[in-house]
Formats: sequence, C-alpha cells, structure tokens
Amino acid sequence: MSSGVAPYVPIEVLREEPEGTLHVARAPDGTLVGVLEPRDDLPRFCPSTADTQVFAPRTLVGPRDARRALVDVEPAVRLGSLLADGPLPPAFAARLLLDVLMSLARAHDHGQRVTVRPDRVIVGVDGHARVVALGAAEDTVLASALRFTAPEELERATDLRGDLWSAGVLFWEALVGRPLFEQHGWALVLAIAREPLPRVRDVRPELAPLQPFLDRLLAREPELRFASAREAAAAWIDAACDADGIASHDAFEVLVQARCEAAFEAQEEALLRASRVPLALRIDSARPPSFEAEVLTVVGKLGPRSDADALRVPVDRREPTGSISFRHPSDRTDPMLTWIALLAFAVAFVLGTLLRLAS
Repeated sequence: MSSGVAPYVPIEVLREEPEGTLHVARAPDGTLVGVLEPRDDLPRFCPSTADTQVFAPRTLVGPRDARRALVDVEPAVRLGSLLADGPLPPAFAARLLLDVLMSLARAHDHGQRVTVRPDRVIVGVDGHARVVALGAAEDTVLASALRFTAPEELERATDLRGDLWSAGVLFWEALVGRPLFEQHGWALVLAIAREPLPRVRDVRPELAPLQPFLDRLLAREPELRFASAREAAAAWIDAACDADGIASHDAFEVLVQARCEAAFEAQEEALLRASRVPLALRIDSARPPSFEAEVLTVVGKLGPRSDADALRVPVDRREPTGSISFRHPSDRTDPMLTWIALLAFAVAFVLGTLLRLAS
C-alpha cells in the first residue's frame, strides 16, 4: 500500500491488527484517517460492515477484489493485551461487559452478528470498549475461536443471541483470568455442547451475586437467554449493583493506561509524526509537485509587501497554461520614484544645455 488508495495517502503505520495493518493516512480535506489494509491470507472485508459504526468504519475503499476499510484513527489495544496482566477487578469487568453489550446492540440493529472474543474487542485510550465488526461474511466456526462459539452454532444454527453467549464466555474469563473452556478439539466441542459449565462462584466466592446473570447469559438454549443485547445490558446494570457496581469510564481509562502505557505511547508518537507531515498540493497523485507549483507555493506564503500593495486591485492579465504568474512591472512602480526620476532628468537636461552654451 505504498502508493495509497486514492485519494488517501498513507503516512505512518499505527499498529498491526489481527485483520491487517492500520495506516495513518491523509484525507483530501487534510484530516488524518485510518486505512485498514487486510492481510493477504484473510478474506476481504464484506461491504455490510460499512453500516455498523461499531469499529467506526466510514466506507470501504479500493477495488472490489482488495477492499480496505476506512476507519477513525485513535490509539487503542485489543482486549487480549489488557487481560495479559491478569483478570480485571469486578467493577472494571462490569464496565467492560456493559460496553460490549451496547456495542453488540448497535451491530444487531443492522442485523450483523459479531462473535465476541478478546481479539475482536478494542479498548481505546479513552477507556471505551467496542466490538470489531470488520471481517468476512463467511467467517467460519473455527476461524472465530471455537471456545467462544455458542452451542447452537455447532449445528450451523445462526441467531443474534449467539453473540450473548460469547459475551458471557468473555466476561467469565475477564473475571477469573483463565478460559471458561480449557479443552481442545472434540473434547472442547463436547464441553460446549453438554458438559456442566464451571461456576464463577466456585472460583471466586465473592462474585456469587453475579452467578444468576451469568447463568442466563450462558444458557445453552437460546430461548432461555436475554431476548436482545439491550435487554441484557439493562439487566446487567441491576445485577452489578448487587456486587461491586460498574466502574466509570474515567476509572477504566486509568486502568487501561496503566496496563497498556507503552502501546499507547508508541501510537501517540506515530500520530504526532503523521500530523507534522504537510498536506501535499495534490494528495491524489504520487508524483512530486512541479517546480512551478513549488514556486507558487513559496510566493503565496510571502504575502503583500505593504498596505498599498494589499489594497491595489490587480490587473487581469491572462497567462499561458502552466506559466508562473507574477506582478507586472507597472504594478510595482511607486509614484514618488517616478517624480524623482523626471526631476533628475530635467536637471540633467538643463545642466547639459548650459554647458553647451558656455563652450
């Protein structure tokens, strides 16, 4: 993507994502945007993701066989990086779950399923968590991390409530600090399908008030779960009050900054470097500006030399195409200099006449 996707020209690599490389690019109006370049070994982004606003995708750009996603650019990390330092305190895990459920609700408003897993949850530098809706429409069970797959999906039954199951698995792991399902292969399939689920209250007794909510979120029958992500979010607000409550976004931001300080600093430096790159005269062209264009840019920055020059109305003189337009010499003539020149000429003429008469 060295030449960019017209009219977006890449400047800096912000970070590597599971879906590909996120570049900081310059938009035609001079603002900085993110252009996500898909990995070659992954299917291209599906057009429907342009409507979800979950990962703030504005549009898809590029030819159909190589679609890139144009997204808002901001420092962020994936949830997996945040959980690498251990489980979240209950109030912070409660904030994470509420953000995830509301992000799912916005995706479901557009009829889009988003299997929740750590690499699909983005936590911004502002302490807000969002579910990534970018990806291929033909995403398979194995490609979406099997341990987050709802039981009905093992039989290829699709339902928006399957995302609530995966959100419950993610929440359990954020609270406990280890996977809900630690099996592999067919043993993992059997565990998801029919084996009793571990209870969070058996691992952390102080979290026993959260067990009824988790039981409903992780019900194997979709009909026993919440009807929607918004209904689950409303019920979660009530359930969290019986535990440690829900941390504010400000408090969550402090925790996120502390755990991912190095990653955020590197991305902020990349954004700062990109902001210092001047806007090109023709951003949709990879060719350097011509000499004439560079001279015009310099002359335009000089401005008028005096107030009289600024007030003078320029004479309309058409220039050939591609020529450099400067002020006409008559536009630069000062009236006082004209009178001085005439006076000097008259004095010289008189002195010359007198010398000829004397001789």
